[in-house]
Amino acid sequence: MQEYFSGFVGGDSTGDVDEGWGYNKCRALFIVGPSGSGKRWLAKKIVSMHEDKFGLVVSHTTRPPRAGETDKVDYIFTDREAVNIGKEGGEYLATFEKEGEVYGTMRDRVYTIVAIGRVPIITCTIEGALELRKQLAGDLMPRCILLKPSANALAKRLPKLGLSDEIVAARQMAFNDFETTLKQRLGLFDSEFDAQYSDTNVVEFVQPFVDSIAAWALKQNWEAKINDDMALAALKIQGQARRKRDTRKVHAIKDNRQKVCQTLSTS
Repeated sequence: MQEYFSGFVGGDSTGDVDEGWGYNKCRALFIVGPSGSGKRWLAKKIVSMHEDKFGLVVSHTTRPPRAGETDKVDYIFTDREAVNIGKEGGEYLATFEKEGEVYGTMRDRVYTIVAIGRVPIITCTIEGALELRKQLAGDLMPRCILLKPSANALAKRLPKLGLSDEIVAARQMAFNDFETTLKQRLGLFDSEFDAQYSDTNVVEFVQPFVDSIAAWALKQNWEAKINDDMALAALKIQGQARRKRDTRKVHAIKDNRQKVCQTLSTS
């Protein structure tokens, strides 16, 4: 098993910069988009441009590093046993399975950035955003922006990421599901941006596009100030999630009873 306790060094911009937003607590920012669209590249770029305002939440993953990736900067590379220990201890806000590997967002990675007066940026898929929003709705009140690549642009970008042909094909197919899910999640996003990649290097975005998102972010009020209405909204979100889980359990029980009855009637 790899070392479970990891220091908060590198990548998340938790240095000694005193200047920040000046709030007691900052809201979180989710950059949401399909896998391979450049969410993490964009987040790192924004943090590098405004290190006194934003910090990147570095996720844990059980997958091996890819070419050019650095541990504790791009991801914290770990194993399933370590992730399971963290989950049992309540250390993770959420974990997700993708392409046979586990990805997770640790609570301390988020709140370490909040503690030094900066907005924690979390990159995630729509499913990840929904789960993390449930966890943070009553506290860090996340804002969500959508990164929208065209199917053609994503098809050009994915083969340049050092992925296997199998994963590239899977992500291209998953993009269709992503677009379908978008239509069902109207109102989730504070703003949407059509991805604009560089013609000479499709892995990167053109600088004006990065500047436009950074300018949007700098104009927002990031103070996490919970009033009665917001607290009620957070409880509503969490209540809806519980009701959905309960509904699934009821359906599962009914299906099981029907199967038992069918078995008894045929025996």
